Amino acid sequence: MSTGITIEGREFSLSFPAKEGGEPKRIALTLSEGFTYRAVVRSASQQRRLVASFAESELAAVVPPEGGFVGNLRVWENLVLPASYHVEQDIEQLDIRAGSIFRRLKGYRRSGQELCAQQPMELSHIELRCAAFVRAMLVEPEIMVYDSLFKGLRSFEVDQVLEFDRVFHLYFPFRTSIWVDLELPTLPEIAVRETFLI
Repeated sequence: MSTGITIEGREFSLSFPAKEGGEPKRIALTLSEGFTYRAVVRSASQQRRLVASFAESELAAVVPPEGGFVGNLRVWENLVLPASYHVEQDIEQLDIRAGSIFRRLKGYRRSGQELCAQQPMELSHIELRCAAFVRAMLVEPEIMVYDSLFKGLRSFEVDQVLEFDRVFHLYFPFRTSIWVDLELPTLPEIAVRETFLI
């Protein structure tokens, strides 16, 4: 995939192929201001290309809807392994940080400690997304990418997912986030700096 990522000053610019052989699309995000953005994508293939383009950047962490976990590892191992490569903290420090983040997320049937002891296949859709968010938080990204997190959720679970961005900006007030969603009539309203229609 030919992805163009440029960073000039505080602008992160991403060019990605909208479709095979088509003109590339461009998204520009202002960094270090604490802004939230949204990208509404018309097709699943364009969405995959956009999220893959963000994933190529060392600045971004993606929260995927299915969690993106290794199935034969406990959730806890899935959380700390990526973080151990990205940040200079030992396992005990990561454990404390993960517990703190889980406690900020309200309304779950099980505690973060209970979720971490499970295999990924034992988690519900919302629990997978919660654990994936905590994993992304542990790598301390400059850009948090929320990938199609509203699909298949009940209204109270949508509210739980919307809490992710509040918690992200609580810990990292000047970092950037972007919601990437397929164009659906049921998307919740989100206060954002800019919406990109792709």
